[in-house]
Amino acid sequence: MSTKSNRNKRVRKIFAPAPAAGNRAAPSRVSMHLHSWGNFLKLRRLLLTTTITLLATTGCTPPPPGKANSGPSAPAAGQSPSGPSAKEELLAALRKTHAAAYTFKVQADLPDSKHGKASGAFDPKRVLYSVTTKESGGKDPDSGQRVVVGKDSFTRGDSNDEWVHLDLRRIKPTNTLESFDMKDPTGLAKFASSIESVERTGPNTFRGEFTAMQTGDPFVPIGTPSIIVFSFGTSDFTATTDGKGWVTSVAVELKDEKATLKMTTTLGSHGKPTGIAKPKHYGEAADFYYD
Repeated sequence: MSTKSNRNKRVRKIFAPAPAAGNRAAPSRVSMHLHSWGNFLKLRRLLLTTTITLLATTGCTPPPPGKANSGPSAPAAGQSPSGPSAKEELLAALRKTHAAAYTFKVQADLPDSKHGKASGAFDPKRVLYSVTTKESGGKDPDSGQRVVVGKDSFTRGDSNDEWVHLDLRRIKPTNTLESFDMKDPTGLAKFASSIESVERTGPNTFRGEFTAMQTGDPFVPIGTPSIIVFSFGTSDFTATTDGKGWVTSVAVELKDEKATLKMTTTLGSHGKPTGIAKPKHYGEAADFYYD
């Protein structure tokens, strides 16, 4: 059985300037990887650090007195007398969804009473991705757009700004700051690999726990992965699927010392064309991005 303790976390926010085009002044090399949530090449990185180490997710609580030898028990909520377990069913739906095109919408709480919204689409077979983000609340509201077609990335702050083109083929393998993972740009596959436990709450509804801290790129919020979590233990999530086995929503919670950050991603148009295309007009990113 799962045992949880309070997950108090400390949040720190870091910002950086947007990518430069042409001969614009280049930001410092140190700040380039400290991106903001609003503009996708300025991902906000929230460093959530636990102050209490959580116990293991299974087998950590002894049975209550008198229950140790009570004989066979009914299947747990996450199990089925026949067929796949809740975890197997949800993982199969996540894999199916990740392998096909889909659209997504994101509603995400951010620290300091801020809120983020995003919408976009991903097509893994045609290697297409697009996202539009908007951050509200606080002193520095922000927005941004990104389109990726194959190895070409295009970004801009809002609809009035010029698109800036970055050739991902020229990005060095060691440049983790500007590289972009088109195998899992939404973080859906990484989320699937982080799941620890699942139980059914209805015919197509699930809840469970996942490990928010992973090495490598961030994976939450799903759709616009931009939050890095340094944490021990697990966080909570809920998910829904439809009758065809597609994932239709994932909601996660990350708790810091001030509030619970809730992030909900809804998915749709599974397996349908996304309509993503390169912008007709754009400028080139400054050369230092390829250094």
